[in-house]
Amino acid sequence: MDFDALLPASLAAKRVGISKQTFNYWRKAGKIKPAGLDHDGRPLYRHLDILVAERQTRSSPHSHRNV
Repeated sequence: MDFDALLPASLAAKRVGISKQTFNYWRKAGKIKPAGLDHDGRPLYRHLDILVAERQTRSSPHSHRNV
């Protein structure tokens, strides 16, 4: 698994098992930031950054995902 892979938002969300809405919330809250742009200028996100955000969210006492 390439943790440095740059992924579009929809694929990044799918890889960590979150909805597109959750992904957008994390982006707006500053939990994740684009690491690059594709050839059309759309943001790409580093796979590891998404995994880290998911882990931090899961371990938060306020999370509904801390199973």
